[in-house]
Amino acid sequence: MDKGAILAEVRSVVNDLFRGLTLPRNPQLWQSLPTEKQEQFQSSPEFVEIEKELAALRGRRDADPSSRRRCSRELYAKRRELTHKEVRKWQKAQSHQPSGKDSSSPCYRRSIFNRVRFMMPERNRLASSLFKPDTLRSTTSLSALRGMVTLCEKEAEVEFRPGLEPEKYWRHVYSCYKRSHDDFVELCFLCSKWIFGETQWSNHCQTHLNCPETLPVQCDPLVYGGALVTAGYCVFCMADPSLPSEKRLHQYLERGPWKDHV
Repeated sequence: MDKGAILAEVRSVVNDLFRGLTLPRNPQLWQSLPTEKQEQFQSSPEFVEIEKELAALRGRRDADPSSRRRCSRELYAKRRELTHKEVRKWQKAQSHQPSGKDSSSPCYRRSIFNRVRFMMPERNRLASSLFKPDTLRSTTSLSALRGMVTLCEKEAEVEFRPGLEPEKYWRHVYSCYKRSHDDFVELCFLCSKWIFGETQWSNHCQTHLNCPETLPVQCDPLVYGGALVTAGYCVFCMADPSLPSEKRLHQYLERGPWKDHV
């Protein structure tokens, strides 16, 4: 048994080793040229010259097929190398400011988790508790351990959606729950509350519109783990003050109607 573990001595050598392996990472690094840069690049003399040679080569039928294929491979390789150099040039010029503690990254993988984390309480707690410096037997560490054990024992990644709990379960019961009420009823997918009455719904929508921080950044409908996480919204309707509040915050439960409208 390690003497340091018994005496609870801090091992600085482990931190030193990990510090030596640290590499800078920019999660928003461009992997391809943006549209504007792409158009500029494709208009460059070098790129245009390669495209002309490829077009001329495709139009030639008198050349030897093997020679034509070889020339074609060389031109495509030259174009790939030119594209790679252009991407690397803009990657090096791309500014990157490391995110602060409370800032949210626009990285798509993280944005998905930020949208669905309220449906996964264990993962939601682990997202913060796993990164807290503490001892192994502390309350935080034991809670994190219990959370990981619970995740391993779960049969489904998402077991409930606030507002559509087991007694009114999932997307297909949403309409049934609405039909079970004689008067108007609607679920607000922004705050997971059922609103009863058309006037109350209009006032509730206006409350969200008066607080832009409660409006979604990503407006597409999202289904995750078999559950409808959030409805779709039209960013143009939300920005149109001439429309009634319930129209501005109309909820699209399926991607097809949302895309047709937008």
